[in-house]
Amino acid sequence: MKDKPAGAVIAGLLLTKYNTELTPEMKAELEAIQDKDAALSALADMLKERGSVTDAVYVQKEAILANVKNLNSYKKLGELYAQTGQNGIRLYVNGEESTSAVAPILKSGTTLVPFKAIAEALQAEVVWNAKDRSVTMTREGTTVKLFIDKKTAYVNGQEIILQVTPAIVKGNTVVPVRFVSEALKATVKWEPVSQSVVIYEE
Repeated sequence: MKDKPAGAVIAGLLLTKYNTELTPEMKAELEAIQDKDAALSALADMLKERGSVTDAVYVQKEAILANVKNLNSYKKLGELYAQTGQNGIRLYVNGEESTSAVAPILKSGTTLVPFKAIAEALQAEVVWNAKDRSVTMTREGTTVKLFIDKKTAYVNGQEIILQVTPAIVKGNTVVPVRFVSEALKATVKWEPVSQSVVIYEE
């Protein structure tokens, strides 16, 4: 049963009821089986095999939330989305999929994402200055300032030259995801199969 969703439940029961009788090796194996994201992914596979792809998508999203660092979970979700006819670059911040009206954009090898989506997810303070067309984000003592259509940006007053300029798309400011996330001390990963931009806090 260890590869089935029920395996996680049984592993949990064994660890609870027979904890004192288990060897350290047995405990380690049961704890690995108990990983919630693995169990949920296995359930998503079962639902997909039964033709319930929409339900599988929902369960796979739960698997991502159970372990936001597991890139295989994003890959699997991307494959499920493709089966429902939904394709394109997606942004996830701390496991939550961005629902911004503007999807992430790939420009000259750099992914631009809606600034507001990152700011809200990372609980940062944002100020827009219409006069100099700049956007400033402050979080936990770090201030990042970017200018629309300019490659010059600032992190705590220190000048940084960007590869791609921030822009306005459909009324939304889009910014280079890696630069902003790393400046705000968040980890950024790219999952190529599902074309997922994954941002999470350690």
